[in-house]
Amino acid sequence: MKDLVVSKIYAQGFLGLIKDTIGYDRGLEEMFRVRQVLTTSSDLLEFLENPEIIRHQKENIIDRIFAVGFSRETLHFLKLLLEKKRFDSIIDIADQVRFIYYSAKRLNVLVKTVIPLDVDVLEILKQKLEKRFGKPVALFIGIDPELIGGVQLVIGNTVIDGSLKRRIQELKEKLMTVRVN
Repeated sequence: MKDLVVSKIYAQGFLGLIKDTIGYDRGLEEMFRVRQVLTTSSDLLEFLENPEIIRHQKENIIDRIFAVGFSRETLHFLKLLLEKKRFDSIIDIADQVRFIYYSAKRLNVLVKTVIPLDVDVLEILKQKLEKRFGKPVALFIGIDPELIGGVQLVIGNTVIDGSLKRRIQELKEKLMTVRVN
């Protein structure tokens, strides 16, 4: 939960940075592209998260990869994450940027799964959430192999965790409390 709070704080900071400079449309589009580049290149993400590589080298890579088509503000933000040792949260921050921006108009729900869900399943989930919360729902899909299985919903500050990872953790905690004679 702490990581989610940190991601939201940085996402709000990014939105504040772009509000009066490049604007929300361009900033959101750039953050989406940053996320795409990093999720499709695990080697790049591992390099930028590696604590053994000095920050200057990482900044040079950011300058080279994101120099064309990205604003000075986005580059500055990425380097800030390096400086604050928060680059490991960049994917969550990028997701939060979208959610925060769109949250005023509708309920934004991040649906995290290991594999993409069927469109029919997503539509049923959307309808149930709209009925429960009484306003339009926008589903954002995130693929997270660490969940092992199941689904995790992030709605504002609330996380509904039906993942296999959480169930295994709960089982582990229960087993740790069992006394063996």
